[in-house]
Formats: sequence, structure tokens, C-alpha cells
Amino acid sequence: MRSKPAARSSSDAAVSGPIDDLLIALLEQLRSLLPEPLPLGDLAIDVDSPSTIIHANITDAVLHNLSTFIIDNVHVNMFTLKAAVALSLPTLSLDCNYYIDSRSVLAELFPLYGGGPCSVALGNLAASVDADLKHNRSDGSDHYQIEALDFNLHFDTLDIQIHNLFDNDELATVIDEFADDFGPLLVDILVNDTRRDLLPTIIDELNDLLWNASLPLAETPAVKHFQRWTRWTAPSTNVLKLTSSANANSFFDNIIPNLQTFIVANSLDPMPLPEMDAEILGNTGVKLYNGFVNGLSSVHRTADAHLVYDEVEWLSVDGGLGFDELVAGYSLKIEVFGIGPHVSAEIHLTGTKAEFQAQISSQDLAIELGKLRVSDIGSIRVIIHGLSLFGWLIDSIIDLIINLFRGPIADAISDAMFSAVNDMLSEIDLLAMLENL
Repeated sequence: MRSKPAARSSSDAAVSGPIDDLLIALLEQLRSLLPEPLPLGDLAIDVDSPSTIIHANITDAVLHNLSTFIIDNVHVNMFTLKAAVALSLPTLSLDCNYYIDSRSVLAELFPLYGGGPCSVALGNLAASVDADLKHNRSDGSDHYQIEALDFNLHFDTLDIQIHNLFDNDELATVIDEFADDFGPLLVDILVNDTRRDLLPTIIDELNDLLWNASLPLAETPAVKHFQRWTRWTAPSTNVLKLTSSANANSFFDNIIPNLQTFIVANSLDPMPLPEMDAEILGNTGVKLYNGFVNGLSSVHRTADAHLVYDEVEWLSVDGGLGFDELVAGYSLKIEVFGIGPHVSAEIHLTGTKAEFQAQISSQDLAIELGKLRVSDIGSIRVIIHGLSLFGWLIDSIIDLIINLFRGPIADAISDAMFSAVNDMLSEIDLLAMLENL
């Protein structure tokens, strides 16, 4: 049995968050479960191309040094529910016995046959592993599971030793040169066989680790930190698929500065308000014009935001927005039986709130703004200047302005904000934002 080379510590890997740390811990657990060497059992190799036919059986296959993998990089993106892992191995070798039957032909010219010991050695092996994750709460607790897994391999050196090919070991030198040329095809075959035969087992082993690790690891500082920004909701009873929800505060906190800058740069602070014509007391016309509102660039997140995955493509982001005190103004023309003053109104809005909802495609990161509207205009304080002899109209005018701000003017602010946010979202680098969360 070959001795294990020293494996690099997980702390040497490039990581970026508590979930990455958790995945590294699970990989270390997987390492401890891997026998050294690892028996692979029997493999069948069948190649049937126009120029080459190979029918071979690999028996007593044993893999050496797999458990000495080095964790080079780990990253889990909780928005797209995808994980990427980069591993490397200084050496990886396979010892086995082979048998090639007489039907095998190379390049339509050379019959292949024989049987005996064989070895394959790879040097400076690099593997990239990509996984799709899903959230499972079927037992009332939160678990992550691997839904799909794939990998790609690259190696710098390849050495293949095949004995007794053509039932003649004296041809070993010539055969070894042929085998080294033929080797990449053999490696591709073994990789494809691994995808077909071993990946389901690997996924099951990892999912067992993930499932069992969820509760014991829930008290670690890394997982506690993650749970502070993640909240899961149980699936609806009339929905078959699992749907998960996560707190998206980081996403909002990255968007807000862009939105504040965009509002100022596009002359939305102050924002012009629409002209309005109304009537009070049945005989008094009121025209509102030269309207504006100051303070929209003070927009900020007011509570936890949330991200809901539909586990197919779309990530739905929703949350609440608020503003510091907004100050609005209008000029008013008052007419009672054709006469009346020009006055001004000063409006102070406190506690104004808005609702935000958007969808992000996990396939191409296209973002669609679904909703942005003022949900609560807040408290309204109105000051009227210049009524003079028409002071008896003040209460009716104040009531009119309050009702307009709770209705059509709030809608106008919503429309302007929707347009601004939609334009702003089309300009931000969403990929960079998500990768940095």
C-alpha cells in the first residue's frame, strides 16, 4: 500500500464566507471516509467508432492518492444556489488488470488482444467541480442537498503501463509508447464511466454528510452567522416543489447607493409633481401647479429584504424602502365665483414607505422590476401661505392636498421611482454584485 502524501490544510484554500467554510469542513469529512487505496471494482470499456473498436474489461481496479486532494478554492453562491470547487492532486494512479477481447481493432488495421496487469499515473491533476444545490425542509429542519454534480479534469503528465498486450510482454516498450498516445482517450472513457457509475454514489455520500451535518454544525459560529442572514419558509401544501426564502439584505444594501446616485444624477431630487385641478365646497376651483418633492435620494432599506427561489430559474427579490422626511411644495390658484388668491402650500411627509419586488433569472442574470410603489405616504403636515381673506377655506384646502398626496400624487411618485429604478437596474453589473455577496 502506498503512503499518503501530506494533504494541504483546508485553511489554505481560498474562501469567502461561512457557507464556504462549511463546505470545506464537509470535504474534509469526505476525505476521512475515503479508503486509501480506493477499490473501484470492475469496469467495462466499450469504444465503437468508425476507425476503432475496443471491448475491454477492467478488473480489480484500485485508485491511489485520491484522499490526498488539495482544496484550492471553494465558493457557494446562495442567490443562484450553485457551488464551485477547485481541487488538485500532485499524483493520482490506478492499478488494475485488463482483458481486451479479439474483436478489438485499432485504426481498422491492428487487432488488439491480451490481458494482464495495467497501471495509469496522472501528474499535476486539476479538477473543477460544479454543483447545483437545493434546500430541503421535509423533516422540519433546514438542510442543503446536492441536486446535480459534474466535474472536469486536466493533467500535465500521463504514464500508462500495459503488460502482455498481444500476449507478448517483450513488446512492452513499443506498447507503452502506443499506450501513452492512446491514454487521453482511455482517461476520457474512465471519466465518462465515473460520471455514469460513480457520481450517483458520490452525490449520495455527500448528501448524507450534508444532511447529518446540518443539525450538529448549527451551533458553530460560521453557521450562526449564516442563519442571521438566511431565513427559510416551508413549502405551501398545494405546491409540490420545495421553495426556499433567504434574506437579501446584502443585495439591497448594494443597490441602494446606486439608486441614490441615479436619482440625483437624473434630476429626481427635487422631482417635479404633476399639475392637478380639483373642486372643493361645490363652488371653489383649486388648481395645483409648479409642484415638487425634495428628499427622494434619502431612500433606504427599512426592514429585512427577502429572496425566494423557485428552484427552476427565477429568484424573486422583495423588500421595503423608506425615506427621510420628504418636503413638497405646490402653487395654488383659488377661484370662488371667478375670483381668488394665488397661494402656496408647504407639505411635510414623514414615514413614507415603498414596496419593491424584482425577478432575477438564474440562467442569464436578466433582472425584471415587478413592483415599486408607495405603499404608505406616511404622516402629512400641510402649511398654506397667502390665503388672507380666504382663510375660511384653509381646512378644505388642506384636506384636498392630503387626499391628493394619498392618491394620485403618491401614484405619480411611484411611477417616477419605478422608471428610475428600472433604468438604474439596467446599468448595474449584477453579476459582480451577486458574486461579492
